Amino acid sequence: MQQSHQEIEELKQDTLTDPLTGFYNRRGFELFLNDLISNKTYFAVVVLDIDYFKKINDRHGHDMGDVVLTKVAGFIRESFREQDICCRVGGEEFIILAPVKEISHATKIAERLRHKLASTYLLEVGIVTASLGIAHWPLTSSDIKEVLKQADTNLYQAKHLGRNRVVTGEKSAQL
Repeated sequence: MQQSHQEIEELKQDTLTDPLTGFYNRRGFELFLNDLISNKTYFAVVVLDIDYFKKINDRHGHDMGDVVLTKVAGFIRESFREQDICCRVGGEEFIILAPVKEISHATKIAERLRHKLASTYLLEVGIVTASLGIAHWPLTSSDIKEVLKQADTNLYQAKHLGRNRVVTGEKSAQL
């Protein structure tokens, strides 16, 4: 049985995207990450984790957790630019690859997203907040593993500082 070109393309797309949010999955993330690096495109890595997501699932069920994930994905889509690459890489973890020369540009976008989330009441769940960590390639490091590690460290610093915040590791940018 021969598949049409369109069916093959759809299968390829399915292997790169998360079916719930429509964002790229980890495989898609790695593909675009390698592409940005090979093209020497400066970019920020924005790691977002929904605060207390396990409690949402435990209290309201996984179906409501999926609703929260799709709502948060919608806010991410609205907040970031068309050229930014949005990925869902784990249960409640998202990574956005934002081509920017300076980390401050991504920080402003991330802070707007954080504020929009924190000021929106989601029916049945209430206010949902997120913690975000940001690092920049190559300004944070020219080693992408170090950049990803630093973005993750900054995310956990945001959580340690009380959640619902953006941390870049730059003293003046910790909002």
